Amino acid sequence: MVGEKVILPIWHKINQEDILRFSPPLADKLAVDSKGLSPLQIAIQIIKVIRPDLFGRIAIRRAHLEALQNATIEYEDPRTIISSPIQHPNLSPELVARIRLVRAVFLCAHPHSMDNWLDGFKRDSHPSKEVEVWERLAAVYLECCSLSPDLSPGQHRQLFALILAIDMRSGKNALTAMSTQLPERVLEDALRAYRSDLPVYDFVDDKTRRSGDPIDSSNTTSRNLDKEYFPNDVPDHLIQKIIAIEKAGSSSGK
Repeated sequence: MVGEKVILPIWHKINQEDILRFSPPLADKLAVDSKGLSPLQIAIQIIKVIRPDLFGRIAIRRAHLEALQNATIEYEDPRTIISSPIQHPNLSPELVARIRLVRAVFLCAHPHSMDNWLDGFKRDSHPSKEVEVWERLAAVYLECCSLSPDLSPGQHRQLFALILAIDMRSGKNALTAMSTQLPERVLEDALRAYRSDLPVYDFVDDKTRRSGDPIDSSNTTSRNLDKEYFPNDVPDHLIQKIIAIEKAGSSSGK
């Protein structure tokens, strides 16, 4: 309609001789041969031609995930760690509002200026993912505070440190030691709340979703619109699947 025509054939269970018999002009076209490829690999080949910008971002995400898989854990003195440069000078108003709410939740236990919070997220490669992590921690913190409403200011700070340690996969002995000054069951409540996608303790009435009801995961529109340093327009599990398929093909000699 705009004076350009793009034809990208997909050869499925046919060869070049079949194409020549059907339409000789098509035989000379750049095509994707489905032989030996999964539907996901075929889709990636199509994206490479029709959306090279998206294909480039997928390649970046793949390299990032592979680097994480092959990385080794090293322990550094926190005093030697240097902050990364600003990756996102301007965060969206929606993201700033979410960060503001997280800051408000932790205002008693972790008092810092809004500028300090924003600065940290601006240095992240993918701030929206980091905000999701902090939103989960904030939910755990609020639920634990509701179950233990008489915590002192010092215990609020201890609870905050405990939840951070849970998120950083600290061992059981370390978590137990950190919770000695907290009321009994706080550690168990925090662990259960952290591991659950829904509140462990919830009201039961006719107007709210009860804990344990299935989560509707079909609506991923808002997540897929988020394009940052490592964009989410292709979910991580698909990138991981691409890596696994190609590794399997390499090991089998394909």
